[in-house]
Amino acid sequence: MLLLLWAMAGIGQTLVNLTTQTLIADRIEVEMQGRVYGAHFAWSHLWWLFSYPLAGWMGKNVPTSAFFYESLIGFALWILVYLVFRVRKENFS
Repeated sequence: MLLLLWAMAGIGQTLVNLTTQTLIADRIEVEMQGRVYGAHFAWSHLWWLFSYPLAGWMGKNVPTSAFFYESLIGFALWILVYLVFRVRKENFS
């Protein structure tokens, strides 16, 4: 199950980074793109500084079943938020 969650996180990170890098390429002057890509890389990887210690703490102090069920609840909430904003976008288009 952890491998599945890890794969989902990786796919999500890839989709976000690919979209962001496309926007950078389209909207930033060529001379500045290296700096902007570097800044984007630093910010996109900064969360590892927080997530690794948090994952270690959770692995030691939180029961595995609680993590699994909370992940399912979080995923369900994500889908709900996505559907709400998708419906609003369609109504304004």
